[in-house]
Order: sequence, then structure tokens, then C-alpha cells
Amino acid sequence: MNVHQPSNNTQTEPSAHAYRPRVLLLADWFAPGYKAGGPIRSCVNFCRQLQPHFDIWVLTTDTDLNEAQPYPHIRSNEWTHFDGHTRVWYFSKDQLSYRALAARVQEVQPDFVYLNSMYSLPFTIWPLYMKWRGELAAKVVLTPRGMLRKSAMQYKYAKKQLFLALLKASGIHRQIRFQAADEQEMEDIHRVFGSRVQAQVAPNAPAVVPPSYQPIEKQPGMLRLVYIARIHPVKNLRFLLELLKPFSHSLSLDIYGPAEVAEYWAGCEAAIRQLPPHIEVCHHGELAHERVQEVIAQHHFLVLPSLGESFGHSIFEAFCLGRPVLISDQTAFHNLYPRQLGWDLPLNAPRHWQQALEEAWNMDQQTFEQWAAACRAFASNYSTSSGLVERYLQLFS
Repeated sequence: MNVHQPSNNTQTEPSAHAYRPRVLLLADWFAPGYKAGGPIRSCVNFCRQLQPHFDIWVLTTDTDLNEAQPYPHIRSNEWTHFDGHTRVWYFSKDQLSYRALAARVQEVQPDFVYLNSMYSLPFTIWPLYMKWRGELAAKVVLTPRGMLRKSAMQYKYAKKQLFLALLKASGIHRQIRFQAADEQEMEDIHRVFGSRVQAQVAPNAPAVVPPSYQPIEKQPGMLRLVYIARIHPVKNLRFLLELLKPFSHSLSLDIYGPAEVAEYWAGCEAAIRQLPPHIEVCHHGELAHERVQEVIAQHHFLVLPSLGESFGHSIFEAFCLGRPVLISDQTAFHNLYPRQLGWDLPLNAPRHWQQALEEAWNMDQQTFEQWAAACRAFASNYSTSSGLVERYLQLFS
């Protein structure tokens, strides 16, 4: 999916004849960024799928995750057109302040403020403080983006617990509405904030299924795996590498993603060196989003043994392309094997993972094509069957 470059048009009012509710989306990163992964895709897909119903403004930064230089071809600190009824303000680091953010909120006069992080200082904590002080009349919707999962909470645990305790002490959690990507996140929200908070399930907005299918040869004895995710303990790459050590057949694994935690990547590199010669592993570094579909299409299966995903955009993009997946049971996608979509397996059963790898390795062309067709059909039906647009209209009501 290509990201439209913003134009230089600074007009803030959309050309709509009828009034549309105004949604102001706040996120640390937005397109053309890609290094923060799934949250960016969720925000971009939300804008594209919901713009027939809302006028959408976005407040974000002009740099990608862990980058110092602004995006090329982006004009910072002014409103720019992104796509249809969406406007984006890319803050430069030197211009992002509480006062500047409040001025933009006041300028837009939104009906809804949509927060896309639990812990961001400028894009979550400052707006919540505005709401607490009575300076923000708009209704606030906050989506944790998986950050309340126990697997995510274990990192920087003390700081997160302190913030959540202060949030609850302020009572602001009772003045806002939470979006849960799935029932598991709904449980996480209730576990942290109690069962009386306003919360509603609305799945993350997915990618669009390409009109054509790109076939790939798949015979028994051929297996090309791809991992596309940050190299971080929560994504659990080392678990996969350890699984491959006893695997007796030849296969290849291509790894795409930034090595965010140097110590963890060093452990992964050590595990790669211990693999037998018939297991070929290559780390390709970061992958721009416009190349994700191209790369997935060159492989048989996407694999992601994550400790927790609020959605899993690379997983859904694999389905869109007709590629089954081998993933943990800690994502939004379950009961895959009976539907010929792949495997969703518990992480405490490595033997099941090895059996799945064995079956994938033995799969012939006819069976693979059946699974590929099932994946594309699932992706095509997902938005309709999940009532995606209707759920968002209820969320922002």
C-alpha cells in the first residue's frame, strides 16, 4: 500500500457539504514512518477506512522511531493534506510543547480526541491533563495498542505501574472511553482500570486485499519462512531460532526488522551461529512498509512467535497475499489450522511448533494453493464479518 505524500495545501477546513464529526488523532508516529510497526498501520488504515464518516486531523512528529532527521518531503509545523478528509500536523522536536499542542487542539475544535498510546507524554499524558483540568471539551477515546498486556507490562514495570496508579488516582479514566482491539485487551483494560470504565471492542483497521494473487512454487522439501517485526524480547525471535536447532530438514528464514535491544539481538546472533548448516538464516535489517507485501510474497509462511500483539498487521498482510502463518496464540487471530490459515500455537509447547514446521516443509503445491485461497478469502471477509466500520461508528458516538 503506497502512502500518499502530503501536499503543501495548508487549509484546515474540509470541503464537505454536510457536517462530519471531527476526530483528532494523536500518535507519536504516522506515515510515512514505518519503524514503529503496527501502530502506524492501525492509524493510517483508520484514517482511510473511516474518512467517509469523519473529518480526521492528526497530530504527530516529523521523525520516525529512533531517528533524528525529519521525513524527507514533509513540511513540519503546518497542516498538510494526507488523504481525502485527513489533515496532518507534523511537529518538529523543537516546536512540540504543551502550549503548541493545546493550540492545535483548540484550532481543530474536535468532537473526539483519539489517543493511540498508553504512555506517550505529548500525545497521551498532555491531552489527558487537559481533560482533567477541564480544558478539553471533546470526548476522549484511548486505545492501549497492546500496552496493557502482561507481556508488555514487564518491561519498565515500575514506571508503568507508577503512571497507571497516578492515572487512576486522578479519576480521569472514568471520564474517557477505551477502545479494545479484541476481547483479550478488554480483559486487560478491566484488570487495570476496573470493570466500570467505558470500554468497547473495535478491531484494528486492517490493510486492503490486493486484487491479484502472486503464486509461489511449493513442493515437499521447500520451505521459505519470513519474520517481519522489531527484534525485541516481546517479539520472541530467539524462541524461533532455538526451535530450528533440532530441525533436520533444510529451510531458509529471512529476518526483517530493527534490532532495538542490542543485548537481545546479540543472543539471537549467538543462536544463529549454533544452527546446523542446512538452516539458512539472513538478517536484512529494517523494511520500509511499501516493501512489506513484496517481501511476504517471496516466502511460503510468515512466522511470528510473539509474546503479545494487539493485532498483528504483518500477519493480516500475509493473509491478504495468500500466505499462511505460523504464530503464537497471543495475537488477534485464533483457530487458524482448521480453516487452513496456518497455526496459532502456545509458546509453552515447542514440540507443536516443530510439528507445524514439519508439516509446512512437507506441504505440496496443491495443498498450499488451497491454504492460500483460504487466507485471501479470510482477509476479504474480515472487515465485513467483524463489523469494523459499524464498531468504530459506535465507538465515536
